[in-house]
Order: sequence, then structure tokens, then C-alpha cells
Amino acid sequence: MSFIWLLGFCFFCRYMILVTSTIAIFLKYAFYACDMFLEGQWESKAVFTFYLELVRDLLHLSLYLVFFLVIFM
Repeated sequence: MSFIWLLGFCFFCRYMILVTSTIAIFLKYAFYACDMFLEGQWESKAVFTFYLELVRDLLHLSLYLVFFLVIFM
């Protein structure tokens, strides 16, 4: 494996983790704004937040797995 390709892949994985974190933060803010718009009457907000965090964490897990598989192979 060439060093340049490996370095680019490292930056790509880190960038994707930051992008998914940023998107999750904006979606959490949108959930909060929607809850405020409904005056705190959105009962399923906790469910949406849970699934958002679950998907984000699974995405991060898969990115880290691929990253470390490439690094240590």
C-alpha cells in the first residue's frame, strides 16, 4: 500500500466521522426546535433521538472498523 493512499484514507475516515457528528447535531437541534414549536407536546421526540444516536453510533463503529482494518492489514 502506498503511504499517500493510506494517509488520504485516514483523512477520509476522520472527515466522515466529523460529518456524521455534525449532521446528528443539526438533526438534534431540529428535533428540539420542533418540540419547542409544538410547545413540548411531541411525545416521540425521545424515540427519534434514540434512533438518531443509534444510527450515528453504528455508522461511527463501522467507519472505525474499516479504518483499523486498513491500518493493521
